[in-house]
Amino acid sequence: MAAARRILPQLTIQDLEKKFVGYYKRNIKASHRHLINPQTADKVAKSFGDLHKYVIIEKDPGPGVLTKALLNAGCTQLVALESNQKFLSVLKELENDSDGRLKAYYSDINKLDLIPLYQGYIPPVYQSGDILGHIKPKSWDDDIVGRVIGVANNTMGHRFTISYLIRLIERSGLHRWGRWQHIAYYTEKTARALYAHVGTPIYGRITVLSNILCNISTLSKDHIDEFFPRGMAIKGNSMELICLETKKHCELSDEALKFLDPILQQVFAARRQPLLNRLESIAPGSYTVLEKLKIPPRKCASNMSPMDFVELAEAFSSWDGRMTIFDSYL
Repeated sequence: MAAARRILPQLTIQDLEKKFVGYYKRNIKASHRHLINPQTADKVAKSFGDLHKYVIIEKDPGPGVLTKALLNAGCTQLVALESNQKFLSVLKELENDSDGRLKAYYSDINKLDLIPLYQGYIPPVYQSGDILGHIKPKSWDDDIVGRVIGVANNTMGHRFTISYLIRLIERSGLHRWGRWQHIAYYTEKTARALYAHVGTPIYGRITVLSNILCNISTLSKDHIDEFFPRGMAIKGNSMELICLETKKHCELSDEALKFLDPILQQVFAARRQPLLNRLESIAPGSYTVLEKLKIPPRKCASNMSPMDFVELAEAFSSWDGRMTIFDSYL
């Protein structure tokens, strides 16, 4: 008979605040936030269902409240990537108590697979092969490999998610192993940008990328006081737990995918200018592509749906002038 799984005790919110308040005051940038309510962490962990099937990578777990909840819910392959050394000792203690189910690394998930320090990048830099080398890659048609879970940085939430989506397009980094679920808590403002409607002020590059590449769902909304540090100036009083699950089949061909983000960067840099002006400025003659698609010459990026951009990227991928388009991007 298998040995019973050890249940790791959680500290109360009050004890967590007493233990870690100094860490935040001295060492954590104001934009960082961690889930500190054990009950909410347990609810989130249990909502994931069977945790034996997947690898889970936790981004910046901090004091390890969600980490413990995931282990207590049955996670058997948990990787904690912590970019702040002050929390690493806490996570290493958890690793020692996890019966081999947790591996904690001093690593910034945004720097996975970047060039080492001697070529210009500052630690913590890690290679995804070092943490996933034991995992057999899956076909894009198979089930997901695992989940990337965390709290998106308050001021860098967009950049973190866009970086993840760009690597998805390239099928580099974690995506070399197959499809993932990207699950993160976002501020209300950032969450709205993921599922914004066409024509709204918040609709933009991240909206289009996430909707074309992923299936999006809201898993939970939790009050801002369940995260630490408290009292930070953000709009809204809750954090939204959003799941971006990589689609098995994207509407775009592999060749067209190469053009998607360069187009989005260019046209959303001046979202209210006509697409014709934005594209002609870097790819003379591209007006023929817009004419073929019957896109009005005055139409701007904020009024283009994700499917409109799918058609635009496909058209550019087969355009005779495609070799000169976005030379600085491709």
